[in-house]
Amino acid sequence: MWQLQAFSFALFLGTTFSQCVYPPPATCILRKGLLAQGREWYAHQRFGNSVAEITDKCLRFSLHIWDFKPDISIHFPTVYFDERNNRQETTISSYVIGLKSKYYMPFNNTDYMFTDLVVTDSYFVSEVCDMNSERSEVLIFTPKKRRDEWTIKRATEEASKIMKLPSPSVNLECAKYRF
Repeated sequence: MWQLQAFSFALFLGTTFSQCVYPPPATCILRKGLLAQGREWYAHQRFGNSVAEITDKCLRFSLHIWDFKPDISIHFPTVYFDERNNRQETTISSYVIGLKSKYYMPFNNTDYMFTDLVVTDSYFVSEVCDMNSERSEVLIFTPKKRRDEWTIKRATEEASKIMKLPSPSVNLECAKYRF
């Protein structure tokens, strides 16, 4: 009996102190693909401390139909800026989970779970969880390089209905970077 109580307490502690929420995905990968494909997407706002080097500052990625592979993976080109503000280009591979807008992404020896919380044609909001450290962040993406405060506010309100957004809130200042 005490083993069951100890296991239950350990499980409780694990869920209490975990920052990753692992929310259900907002939509299926087909709908996300139709809304996002053929456009460049910019991360304008981050909630929480950066969990990945690519999300420390503004990042841009594009998604095209040819980025989808038969093994239900997506290989999309990404541009980000490192700690010295040097432009970095890479292709990130992600693996679609259950044909939903939830992805497993191994990158630079770290495993990430990327879950779309809100998906529209003018923005999407995603939780990025570092599965090794259980730290998470929430990113707001729009298809415009220039920041649109009204869109960011609307996206923030929608995401807040789904989960408590972590602190701090950071403007990623996409307009100051040369993509």
